[in-house]
Amino acid sequence: MYSDFNIKLGLYLKNARKNKGMTQEELGKAVGKSKAWYVDIERGKNNLYFDDAKKLASVLGFTLDELANFVSSE
Repeated sequence: MYSDFNIKLGLYLKNARKNKGMTQEELGKAVGKSKAWYVDIERGKNNLYFDDAKKLASVLGFTLDELANFVSSE
């Protein structure tokens, strides 16, 4: 079972990606990772490290504060 934190994080990223009109493959490439890596992040299967979170935030147009607030909210 995946952690609630990772699942909520994945949901936020998925919504942000779709709002930006990007595919999983495009986003993975934009941050220097593979589609498989990004798919696992969206599904909550992998932990997201700070440097990667910063890259995703930059590409998707949100701040790390916005991401943290969403993930920590009930």
